[in-house]
Amino acid sequence: GNKSTREYDLLGRVTKEIDPLGNETSYTYTKLGNVETITDVASRVRRFEYTRGGKLTAIYFCGKLEQSLEYDGAGRVSKRTFADGYEISYSYDALSRIEKVNGTDGRAVSYEYDAMGRATKVSDGDKDTLYTYTATGRLKSVVDALSNETVYTYDALDNLKSIHRIDGLADASETKEDRLPKVGEDGHVTIYSYNLAGQLTEVTDALGQKETYEYDQYGRLVTKVDRDNYSTAYSYNDLGRVIRVDYADGKSVALSYDELGRLNEFTDWLGTTSIQRDILGRVLSVNDYNKKCVAYNYGKLNERTEIVYPDGRKVDYIYDDERKLRELVNGNEKTSYDYDAYGRLIEKTLPNGNAQKFDY
Repeated sequence: GNKSTREYDLLGRVTKEIDPLGNETSYTYTKLGNVETITDVASRVRRFEYTRGGKLTAIYFCGKLEQSLEYDGAGRVSKRTFADGYEISYSYDALSRIEKVNGTDGRAVSYEYDAMGRATKVSDGDKDTLYTYTATGRLKSVVDALSNETVYTYDALDNLKSIHRIDGLADASETKEDRLPKVGEDGHVTIYSYNLAGQLTEVTDALGQKETYEYDQYGRLVTKVDRDNYSTAYSYNDLGRVIRVDYADGKSVALSYDELGRLNEFTDWLGTTSIQRDILGRVLSVNDYNKKCVAYNYGKLNERTEIVYPDGRKVDYIYDDERKLRELVNGNEKTSYDYDAYGRLIEKTLPNGNAQKFDY
């Protein structure tokens, strides 16, 4: 079968890992036993720097700084600085719990806690979110900045039983896209049922529609019946990976994997699609059932640099020194991206000259 091997030093630390494909990842350590370098299968090096006391101070990848850390007198992280210059600072209460987080973009998040150390209030600018808990420490309710309340109930085994959402007084126009649709004046109720193993077996939504789930002896999902009573069945190999999905209409999908467990081929009712990867696991090409190929190229820092489509058309990705995407070039068409001093996208200009601006 597939075999991975490890080598150790005299102190029992892993110095080398060899995957089933023969690719090697190696590790070195400081005198205090902290990981100093990791050299991946493509010979790229991630290096870690520490204080004399062994606290991490900087991370470099291929010689470029990814982030640095500073500490206060109590040894707690007080500041993180990222490659693009963005900084996050942290302050703590008397019990060393994070009390406030500030970003160089002006964003500030503060936290309040109960006697058990659980967050009861999170304030993001002028927006507050409140939390309460059950006697066993499970989340009982959440009230968001729009006064929408979500209440959680549990069964005798402390499994989640239902979620009851009550809309606040805010206008729908003020809500975010991920808010649930309104169903009735008293909010939304979702009921969850479990088996004795704690596995989810049924979900009933606010409209009384149900989804049911069945599992095999290994706890793997084998059947799902949706709210329209359509059944989907799942089959697995000895390693627990899905190798076949059968749908209610008689159609099916078969899946296969490489030695590292990565999907490399699937066959559906249209035909077979294959996926080729490099030693880093990045997708190099996808060949569909019509033998059409989409190819991908990458830079040394994992950034995608090019997509080549079956008709020969190419899309090039152009980055700045901080690895932020600046341009997408598709033949004579170009989409450009601009950022503020904190690395946030502030404008996207389309090939037709139309620009989309972003505010924070």
